[in-house]
Amino acid sequence: MLHFSSFHPNHVKEAIPYGQALRIHRVCSDEEERDGHLQTLKDALVRTGYDARLIDRQFRRATAKNHIDLLRRLTRYATNRVPFVVQYFPGAEKLRHVLRSLQHVINDNEHLAMAISTPPLLAFKRPPNLKQTIVHSKLPSFQENSVHDTTQPCHGNLCKTCQIIDTDTTITREDTTHQVHGSYSCDSANVVYLIRCRKGCLRAWYIGETIQTLRQQMNGHRATIARQEGSLPVGEHFSSQGHSATDLRVSILQGGLRDT
Repeated sequence: MLHFSSFHPNHVKEAIPYGQALRIHRVCSDEEERDGHLQTLKDALVRTGYDARLIDRQFRRATAKNHIDLLRRLTRYATNRVPFVVQYFPGAEKLRHVLRSLQHVINDNEHLAMAISTPPLLAFKRPPNLKQTIVHSKLPSFQENSVHDTTQPCHGNLCKTCQIIDTDTTITREDTTHQVHGSYSCDSANVVYLIRCRKGCLRAWYIGETIQTLRQQMNGHRATIARQEGSLPVGEHFSSQGHSATDLRVSILQGGLRDT
């Protein structure tokens, strides 16, 4: 059960003893057996930080219900109140009183009064917890020589990057070797990429990053070459004498990145 010190609205914590006691009261037709289960539940709630007085109060609410009525299926009615949804924070319950106190502002406007005739229904959504912040459900694979480590053309009808993408998954320069892990194509986004010159110019190694697809990024580089923009390194080299955009050669170094 939720610990009482957990970061949740108070009405959620107060509803747990009531809801669990209501279930026991509904299931148990024998009062002695019911009371035994309620005592077991109370002991568990106390160990989880709940106040004994709160537990007794909610238990009395639950057992005051008619047992026969609890066995009937409830008819739920939809509400026409407009929900006001915010992330939960300490003191957020006070917003309920604020919304009620400011309802007259809405009532003074003819159109708002028709749309929001009653105070909005305050609803809370959970903020990201520690697990969602620091734990990813899927981890990248770094196994050597994995059959999934491939870089392939996307084979799109109009894709010009297919002609220049490097399918090698091992990149070597002098005494340094980089192994590419993952499955990529021209459609891959959020990647770090390497541009080299097909003519073997060792100084023409350009490493970039992009949140776009590799194809979109390379279209941009080709545009700088066509405009002969010497202020940009890729445009400067591939628009120089004896070079052109056909000399481009691009590899993906790493992908699957979640942020910058």
